[in-house]
Amino acid sequence: MSGGGRRKSSSGGGGGGAQIIILVVGIVLMILAPIIAQVIYFAISRKREYLADATSALYTRYPEGLASALEKLQTNNTQVKMLTSYGTHVYQQSLL
Repeated sequence: MSGGGRRKSSSGGGGGGAQIIILVVGIVLMILAPIIAQVIYFAISRKREYLADATSALYTRYPEGLASALEKLQTNNTQVKMLTSYGTHVYQQSLL
């Protein structure tokens, strides 16, 4: 009964390959997760923009006028001043 109650594994430490695979998969996911999150963010943003345009067309009941206004905004070359971090809270919408 000497040995302090320790068991010797019969496999001889064969689990190292699985640990390396898990490590590689973890690193790949750490790299890809922000990219995937940004793609999902853009998809949701595009969907919200489409729904906002569709809703405004329903409210105004004049989709041609709305389309014309959007075209005018698109062709406008006026420089818009960028917001500082102090003014961005005014333009952010609550998701709750």
